[in-house]
Amino acid sequence: MTVSHSWYITYLLTKDIYIKEVRVFNLFTYLFNRFSKLRTIFYYQNLKLFKRKTIFSFVYQFVDFLFTIVVVIAAIQSALSGEILVGNLMTYINTTSKLDNAVQNLTTSLFSIYQDSLYSKNIIDFFKFTSFRKKTDRRKIKCRKTIKEIDTIEFKKVSFKYPGTETYALKNVEFKVKKGETIALVGKNGSGKTTLIKLLAKLYEDYTGQILINGIDLKDIDDSSYSSAFSVVFQDFNDYQYTVKENVGFGSLKDMNNDEDIYEALKKADMDKVVDTFPNKINQQLGTWFEGSIDLSGGQWQKIALARGLMKKVKLYILDEPTAALDPQSEYIFFKRFIKSTKGSTSFYVTHRFTNVKFANMILVLNNGQIVQRGTHNSLIKQEGLYRRMFDYQTMTYKGE
Repeated sequence: MTVSHSWYITYLLTKDIYIKEVRVFNLFTYLFNRFSKLRTIFYYQNLKLFKRKTIFSFVYQFVDFLFTIVVVIAAIQSALSGEILVGNLMTYINTTSKLDNAVQNLTTSLFSIYQDSLYSKNIIDFFKFTSFRKKTDRRKIKCRKTIKEIDTIEFKKVSFKYPGTETYALKNVEFKVKKGETIALVGKNGSGKTTLIKLLAKLYEDYTGQILINGIDLKDIDDSSYSSAFSVVFQDFNDYQYTVKENVGFGSLKDMNNDEDIYEALKKADMDKVVDTFPNKINQQLGTWFEGSIDLSGGQWQKIALARGLMKKVKLYILDEPTAALDPQSEYIFFKRFIKSTKGSTSFYVTHRFTNVKFANMILVLNNGQIVQRGTHNSLIKQEGLYRRMFDYQTMTYKGE
């Protein structure tokens, strides 16, 4: 069980699909500390076993070596005194062969110990490097500005290409948002909606133009300070093989042990009643990897992810397709509760369902990485543009046309 938990943490820290949440929720230190505790247990267990193995191997080989020496000496004495014939020399040969094997085994053991010492050296070098990186990061952080809340957001001619590509994912994007506004991002697949979300979450910094937070260039803001000022739910959210409490608490590590906040976040995501049916309530293990777990449906996992995103009390919420796996009733309940609970905060959400955009103060319509329309639902529906066409296609589908 301990080994599997250790492996799972390694999986979370190294798999690319998990890295976004690990970074924006600052989970690295928390997960790494858990990993270190498990590895410390492994270290002492392995050290104890290695000592036993080494002692046993040394005693065995030493006795074998003495026995071989005795046989060789006895054979030589017998040969000198004429007590053995020429044919008995095979005994001497076999004895020397055993002696050679004993030396080889001893050499192999020493080489194995040397290899282990090199492995240990790599671990020590890694921790030294980690400490160096932390010190370096601290020096950089001192030069960066910190923020407590996000009041205004402004994109000024922001363009971005993903590494290794020549096509712009975003091109000359400009808009400004004030505190308390709710922004819906709509558009065709690949239009740049999720990319805009990633830049706003500071997952990429190699863009051109400026992203201003409270009038400060986002690149000049301390990473830790910024990530603590917003919360995010990604389209490809993580389903952690931990308890409900941990799954939700990852959204705000400092409040993880506050059961009231956990339940409040679950309620906002319309998941509290489901959790109350679990044998261990919020302490119920989720997933399929570990003993005593309960697996969830796709929609329930998404509600857990939404609760995690709403766990942190901030002034900016970023939601990328937050209700894609929910049924229409759950979706409606979520948005009603979300708008009510985040009143006074700024919200961005990506959606393909036009039933959700009516909750927004402003809609940004993207196409080929550019904002081609902006406004409210009522104003955009009156225009002959992409928004109206997409809306008509969806309503025709609902009507069965």
